[in-house]
Amino acid sequence: MVDCLIWGTVADTANGFGDGVEVSSHRAGGRYRISGSAIPMVARLTDGDKAKLTWWLTEERRLGTSSPLVTTSVVDQVRSSSNPSLIERRDRALDFFAERGIAGAVRIAGHITDDLRRDKELLAAVTGSTNEQEVSELIRFLEEDALVQPEGKIIYRLTFAGWRYIEQRRLRQTASKQGFVAMWFDDSMIDAYVRGFKRAIDDSGYSTMRIDGKEHINKVDDEIIAEIRRSRFVVSDFTSKPDQPRGGVYFEAGFAFGLNIPVIWTCREDLIGKVHFDTRQFNHILWTTPEDLYEKLKNRIGAVIGDGPLLRQS
Repeated sequence: MVDCLIWGTVADTANGFGDGVEVSSHRAGGRYRISGSAIPMVARLTDGDKAKLTWWLTEERRLGTSSPLVTTSVVDQVRSSSNPSLIERRDRALDFFAERGIAGAVRIAGHITDDLRRDKELLAAVTGSTNEQEVSELIRFLEEDALVQPEGKIIYRLTFAGWRYIEQRRLRQTASKQGFVAMWFDDSMIDAYVRGFKRAIDDSGYSTMRIDGKEHINKVDDEIIAEIRRSRFVVSDFTSKPDQPRGGVYFEAGFAFGLNIPVIWTCREDLIGKVHFDTRQFNHILWTTPEDLYEKLKNRIGAVIGDGPLLRQS
């Protein structure tokens, strides 16, 4: 019998790696690794911070990392990060229901079985919840919006309205052919843009939009907002002169994030320490050369966004 190092619940497996441990835990959403120096820090986290760490783990897995590594810097970033919004958490619960298929159901109460325990722990993990009461409230929100319906308050299924909401959300996310790049407009970044950002986006099947390359007669801020709204995803690169952060890039990333448009965070490796701690919690692509950037960005687009319509047409 082994325990989850984050929540103290029963885990499936735990194996040593280096000076740390790799654990497979339903309550943490799956497999994760913790470095030796981070283990005592994780043990001292509040339940709220544990929930944020679990949310971080589920996001990392969604980005393609099968066993994310929790280090001391990750713990520090999680502590200082904000909580995910209720809409994000509710939508993650909805996705959990959708994974069961059109005839599937989720049981949240009744006689305790291994399957029930697993589902309750996984649902708590993917929704960033600290306890069962928070999970119950998120399901109540879904029920109030008629997105799920109960069968005796024990089993819940997606309604047609729930499936429609999911499909409409996916259609909004996949209709655009455009990838927007927010970055430092400096001569030193020309190669990174041409051979890194633009090439990776184009080769993934999307058109690349950088606002300085568009002719317009409106205020540039209005054009930025309009083009982000038209985009399938936004690549935000935080490379800048040391101690001179790109305020516009933070704005563009935040605007896209607020619209639930996927944001791919990037930064030249030597400058990641200068990125503001509020955004450093996200999984940045750390690049060294345009070629390195191209490979990493193309792989991330493929894993998170998928092939674009322009690639499918060719």
